[in-house]
Amino acid sequence: MGEANNPSVEEQLSEKVTRLSRLLQQELVIPISIFASPLSPAEALVKYLKEHKNLRLAEIARLLNRDQRGIWCTHKRAQTKMPAVLAITAASPTVHASVFCERKLSILEHVVHHLRSQNIAVKDIAQLINKHPSTIASVHHRVRRKLR
Repeated sequence: MGEANNPSVEEQLSEKVTRLSRLLQQELVIPISIFASPLSPAEALVKYLKEHKNLRLAEIARLLNRDQRGIWCTHKRAQTKMPAVLAITAASPTVHASVFCERKLSILEHVVHHLRSQNIAVKDIAQLINKHPSTIASVHHRVRRKLR
């Protein structure tokens, strides 16, 4: 009886290993346009990874170097605020998901830092992510202070 269960457990483990290696091999690219939604940057990111990339919450937590319970709460809050699917602009700049695992900066700080490092002007970043230019300028200032 115990032997009948072993193949299914091994198959499940194999599936998880395959899925995680696929995650690591493919560099997940996040379109910047998702951050223009009425959601917080964390909610938008988790919602995108869950709904568009079909990742499990545990995988999102590992990818973002966050606690799985926090990811669950963030996703739940995002679903409550915005049940509809996130709109993605085709010509939107992108950022690699791997940058968000560094916990020194917030998600919005990572986005602003990435876009400023590509010499995109503060006012253009503000338009891309639907924020006020002074917000982007203060976030950029905070990033520069943190990275000294």
